[in-house]
Amino acid sequence: MHLRDIPETWEAFQQWVTEYEAINLIYAPSNRNVANATIRIFEGWLPWPLKGCVQPVVRALISQKLIKAFGFEPAPKSLVFLIKLMLWVRKQFMRLINIERHPKLILNTLNRTYPKNNYTIEAIAPSYMKPETEKQEAS
Repeated sequence: MHLRDIPETWEAFQQWVTEYEAINLIYAPSNRNVANATIRIFEGWLPWPLKGCVQPVVRALISQKLIKAFGFEPAPKSLVFLIKLMLWVRKQFMRLINIERHPKLILNTLNRTYPKNNYTIEAIAPSYMKPETEKQEAS
């Protein structure tokens, strides 16, 4: 991302982020492509009857800045309210009854996209960017 001159204090950092987003968090077709690809990944985790719910729920959960940068239409206000209410109810339940004994750590959590967490961040890339030897091994 080539980020430079990141401020030392939290207040200065917040101002820097606001200015950075004003310049860089704008609509581009590539943003929409990445958002749609991410939504397709989420859809792949669910059975087919629920796949149609993913995009509206994502639109209800993300900020207005991201909605504009992705070129999405805002989610219906009723859906945003319902999801916020459901998350609030879940939070209240989890405060009363914590089912997990220990916090979940990324190291102990299975990744749905990469079974058995068998990947390295450096190796993740589209097939057209991988060397020919890796493409042959994958097929």
